[in-house]
Amino acid sequence: MEKKFESDQHQFLTRPEAAAYLHVKPQTLSSWAVKGTGPAVCKIGKKRVVYRLIDLQAFVESGLTPRG
Repeated sequence: MEKKFESDQHQFLTRPEAAAYLHVKPQTLSSWAVKGTGPAVCKIGKKRVVYRLIDLQAFVESGLTPRG
């Protein structure tokens, strides 16, 4: 399945892909999502979660480190 679109703004990554991008475990991203910390999450349906590349980049650039 092709995930790339015309710009990075519309590129989506799965939780494992986003975790690899951030150098954390997928479980860490899941935990951050439950706590409301970490990068923005896009829910598709009841179970599917994806992350916009632009949101991951903003999270990294902000230098934020979730605690907990």
